[in-house]
Amino acid sequence: MNFLVTGSGGALRIPNATCQCATCREARARGVPFKRLGQSLYLREIAALFDASEDVNEAINAYSVARIDSIFITHWHPDHTAGIRVVEALHSASGGKRVEVFLPPGGLDFSINGNSLLDWFVRSGFCTLRALDAPVERGTVTVTPVPLDNGYALAFAVDSAGRRLVHAPCHAMYLPDRPELRNADVLVMGMGTPDGKEPGKTSFADNLAAIAALSPRRAVLTHIEEEWKMGHDELVAFAERYPGVEIAFDGMEIAL
Repeated sequence: MNFLVTGSGGALRIPNATCQCATCREARARGVPFKRLGQSLYLREIAALFDASEDVNEAINAYSVARIDSIFITHWHPDHTAGIRVVEALHSASGGKRVEVFLPPGGLDFSINGNSLLDWFVRSGFCTLRALDAPVERGTVTVTPVPLDNGYALAFAVDSAGRRLVHAPCHAMYLPDRPELRNADVLVMGMGTPDGKEPGKTSFADNLAAIAALSPRRAVLTHIEEEWKMGHDELVAFAERYPGVEIAFDGMEIAL
């Protein structure tokens, strides 16, 4: 399997709009890997996108993604879903093909003036909506949704030919110890706050606890938050203190 990190940023982008901190100035001046678009991951073999941040159209163009057949959504938070209108662009570019959108527990309720956007996308022929209540098989690839312990978010175990990548881009403090998530070749996981612990937020200590429990061969940390004010070089130096831990960056290729 061949994965592409199409966005490694967090709730706010790096650079963040109008921000003049050193981290954002560096990102503007130097671009990738210092610049980070919103969270998303692409699997080439099945043309699947995991999550759709508001700048996902830019990510698709930046990394020459030529086809998207399906979008898997981990949870409803806007930094993972606000770009779902990309289905309209994909429908237009593909000559009218519908994109399969797989929804997390509880679905998604986007509306303007009481009008459901997802219902309108379906009526317009842009996409079909499917519930993520069972593993999804596409060719030799199986995508298994695994509920997190917070009750609303999912991780995905992606398996093919004896190889496994676990994608848990957010809320790592709620990762369950489940067989589907153990012993992955790669665990892509939302990075927690590097310094200390904030109520309700994943910490880096939570990352280490999840790694110890799930025993991946590699752990790739994504969902890098602008509020930490850490540039790419600083993040890499931080991760090097922990064997097997890496920092994701936009355009990163993960081959299994």
